[in-house]
This record gives sequence, structure tokens and C-alpha cells, in this order.
Amino acid sequence: MSGFKVLHAAATENSIEHMRFSLNPKSTLDNRINMRGWDKVSVPGITFAELLDDGMVEFQLYFKIDTQGFERSVFNGAQKLLDSSSQWIIKTEFAPHWLESQGSDPVEFLYELLTKYSVYESPQRYLFNALRGVLDWGHQSQKQTQLNS
Repeated sequence: MSGFKVLHAAATENSIEHMRFSLNPKSTLDNRINMRGWDKVSVPGITFAELLDDGMVEFQLYFKIDTQGFERSVFNGAQKLLDSSSQWIIKTEFAPHWLESQGSDPVEFLYELLTKYSVYESPQRYLFNALRGVLDWGHQSQKQTQLNS
């Protein structure tokens, strides 16, 4: 695959030479920082600014941040980059429970996001099972029809 660079690192607020990164035994899409009972690997912790120091800011960038409560730290580590360019879009999870579990105040973090950036909320969760979504939609449609009758 050309045009891509794979990095084995964790996005962090400050650079860390070695950190423990836990590998989810059930999913490659949900690895986390230092989970009990999961196999661990050592990876560097790097900030978004370090990641993009080689001039990539001239391109439009898309980031997906879903770090089980460490989102505020990732945003803090990206601050230099975010301030230096407007050529980016970020999709991030905002889960108060996870934020609190990692020592962040969700209200303060949301206030920071709202005062610094243009924020769009997508409150609807999309079902992974397309058939289930169609069935749910049909059921809701029937209810609406009954209510209108």
C-alpha cells in the first residue's frame, strides 16, 4: 500500500520514549493504555505535532480520536498543530464516563472544545447490523403511522 505510513505509537499529550500499550484480546480496534490482564507492548508516545513536523500540515487532515477517556490528553498534545492550521477535521468520541475514569472533567473539556473549535454533535448512534436498522426503522414507521391515524 503506497502513500501511507504506519506508525506503531500512541498519541499522547507529551512525548514518552516507552509506554505500555495493551492489546485487546477480542478486537484489534479497541486497544488501550495499560489494561490489566491484556498482553502489552512497549511503544513510544508522540504528540500530533511531532507526528506532522515533516510538513504534512499543507494537506487536509482527518483524525479520528477514540481513546477511552484520554481524548483531552490527545487534544492537548495536538494543540500546536491545531493552532497552526485550519486544514483539519476531527471526529472524536465524547463519553463523560470514560473521561472521568482517566481524570478529566467532562464539563471543562467540553467547554474547551466549544470555545476553541466549531463543534458538531451527532447524537444518533448508527447500528452496525444493517438489517436490524431496517427492522427498527420499519417498526418506528409503523408506530408513527398508528399515531397519525
